[in-house]
Amino acid sequence: MKSYKLLAIVFSIVTLFIFSSCESDHYEWRRGTLNLTTEFDDEPIYTDNRGRFNFSYDLRAEDIKGIDTRRLDIVDVESYSSEIFLFRGELFRVGDLINIRLAADGVNGVGLRMIVVNNNGGREAMVIDEDLYLLKRFMADMAYRLARNGRLVFYIDGELLDIFQPTYFDFEVVNDFNFEIRY
Repeated sequence: MKSYKLLAIVFSIVTLFIFSSCESDHYEWRRGTLNLTTEFDDEPIYTDNRGRFNFSYDLRAEDIKGIDTRRLDIVDVESYSSEIFLFRGELFRVGDLINIRLAADGVNGVGLRMIVVNNNGGREAMVIDEDLYLLKRFMADMAYRLARNGRLVFYIDGELLDIFQPTYFDFEVVNDFNFEIRY
């Protein structure tokens, strides 16, 4: 009978220890950014003679600014704001349409539609409103994967639907994320 009591006491202590350690997890949300641009690169993005283009970025966790993803346990990522711009296109005209596809290692790709607008006298392409939720979801998934794995490749390819000759432009991604962190 004493062995059963001893076993019950040990089992109770182990169970209490396991459940008390589960309750000690603390969660917090922190803001981080992941911004990319070709604006200051030596060369802009060039299209072929049919208006098609593709390029990629090798990203590291250190590219996420505002938090140290290497030292923190990232549980979830939510996009606070995500935007993509194509600008300084020599042949861009207001109303031109662009299809763009984003992909990243280990993240499901997404196709987006963009339109060229007049922004303070300059022409730039922006993701149309109906596709903004797709962009935000993709970018949050990519940031989560980047934070967890430490690196990945971000692929961008697309097609200028109204320009059928070689041209060039600059590319920019602006992201603000909320990272859920477990301590």
